[in-house]
Amino acid sequence: MIKPGLAVLALLAFTTGLRAQGFENYCGREGLAQPLRQTVVLLDEAALRPEPDGQPSPQNQAWRQFLGQLLLPQNPAQLEQSFAPRERVTIAVVRKDGTGSRLVFTGCMPFYSPAERDRLAHDEGAMRGLHNFFGTGPVASAKRDMDLFRIQLGNSFKTALAPEALSPAGGDRGPDITHSGLVTSLKQARLFNPAYGLPRIILYSDLGRFFGQMPAQRAAARAFGFRQGAQADVNFGNAELYLAGLSGARETLRDGLEAFALASHAELVAIAPSSSLPGFRGIPRRVLRYQGSMQYPGMRYPVRLRLAADENGNLVNSWISVQTSSEQFNPLHGTLTCAPGGTCSLVGDQQFAQVWNPQRGAAAEPNFSAAMPFGGARMLNARIHDGAISGDVSDPVVRFQDVKGARLEFSASLQSSATF
Repeated sequence: MIKPGLAVLALLAFTTGLRAQGFENYCGREGLAQPLRQTVVLLDEAALRPEPDGQPSPQNQAWRQFLGQLLLPQNPAQLEQSFAPRERVTIAVVRKDGTGSRLVFTGCMPFYSPAERDRLAHDEGAMRGLHNFFGTGPVASAKRDMDLFRIQLGNSFKTALAPEALSPAGGDRGPDITHSGLVTSLKQARLFNPAYGLPRIILYSDLGRFFGQMPAQRAAARAFGFRQGAQADVNFGNAELYLAGLSGARETLRDGLEAFALASHAELVAIAPSSSLPGFRGIPRRVLRYQGSMQYPGMRYPVRLRLAADENGNLVNSWISVQTSSEQFNPLHGTLTCAPGGTCSLVGDQQFAQVWNPQRGAAAEPNFSAAMPFGGARMLNARIHDGAISGDVSDPVVRFQDVKGARLEFSASLQSSATF
């Protein structure tokens, strides 16, 4: 015969397990819009220390505090500023021995936006008062699930930090990032599933340890970063990239890391030490994907555009790529403005392909080269109407030969089910 107290504990463990698994249900909540972004937190294994007895090690305090600030802040409003409601979060350890990554945790943030809470309360109808009295219903359940989220996150790390789960001591491959265990693992790992939304990657790693020879001049540092990125050959899948856990105060480290990230199919948005969060861009509220072609001299090439805009119409995590003899890719910045009738205009930031120019700067002359994507042109403008986009890439001081209007014109159609 089971004693009543043990029965309650058994039932609690059973229901807790069910609701922990229910984090998945928050992403695809029926009647609510699916989140448009996912966040992937990658922990460089070089920053982790084993915890054989399951007790937190002081050497793991820095990254633990960072994750606490990010995922479990004291003020719930901070969480709503950093994450979309019900956004998927995946945490993985990038192994230092070059053998790939190890999944620690994945789940959907168990909270609703104010508008979603109003919608759910309205849908409760006559049951609303009863739910309020007993503390039941979806909104109350989400508050309790946030506590379970915290517990499950902690339990996941107990397993991940067991000595047998980590690479052997001394498994790191040395100070050359292009052949490091970190880069080798990043190339082997499947960093995210594009079906879950736009990728925002937060990499916790002291990458400064690989850039001790970073040049002191900004242009030279960028050129160095581009070279290192090309040799490392990592593909972050056109993600927003944030770096945390950095040490050192070299002024040109940021410049070199930006170039390294761009060569690795990512845009480095912000960096931060372990004691604070990086400055995040706005949450995407609209995502449009287009596929078509762009006219180059004598040839049309396939083109893809991903346009994501925040609530103010500012582009976030947006890219264009053209497949010529090799892929040319470029982040997009600017504004997306839509009229009531549905026609939208896209106006770039008038820098566009100059992100590939190591000498760029407020006082520097722009550089134009056939070796740069889109020749280094600074302007991209487009018009969206009836499921299609048309526009051009141009520059007031550059004339593309043998093309109409000396511009690289493109047209593409909306791909409603695409995930690029």
